Amino acid sequence: MFLYGVALLFACYMIYLYANPASPLTPPQARDQMTGLVSMIAMAGLLVGGVLWAVRRRSLTLTASELIVRAGFYTRRIPRSALRVAEAIECSLFEQRELAPRWRTNGMRVPGFQAGWFRLVNKEKALVLITDPRHVTCLPTTAGFMLLVSATGLIDALNEPGG
Repeated sequence: MFLYGVALLFACYMIYLYANPASPLTPPQARDQMTGLVSMIAMAGLLVGGVLWAVRRRSLTLTASELIVRAGFYTRRIPRSALRVAEAIECSLFEQRELAPRWRTNGMRVPGFQAGWFRLVNKEKALVLITDPRHVTCLPTTAGFMLLVSATGLIDALNEPGG
């Protein structure tokens, strides 16, 4: 909803600028400005559409051999053998501040959504897919990064025999 509002305000501002030029426009200048206006609004629409697509593209898939994380523009297949399930915890990032994402190295952060690669407060590298910071599973891996996902029950699913 926030992104829709920003895009709408941008479009309204561009239309206002077109309708109230600093000096009167000749017909060729008005046509050129209209082309620019439509192009800017189209580019803003594509940008907002891309971000909304990325925010909606999120999933965790657990198979017999791997955990597949789809987070925005990022997909990572992590072999189950690389997951250190014994060290995993479910927590709130409000209580475990050292596990909270701090620096975005290659990802996206919009209100209510964080996805991609981040450095945590404790300086560890992490692949993040967080929609609710109050319910996060922190899962270390042997691949040199931690996985932070908003999913409860993931540890139990990983511990299930034959699962």
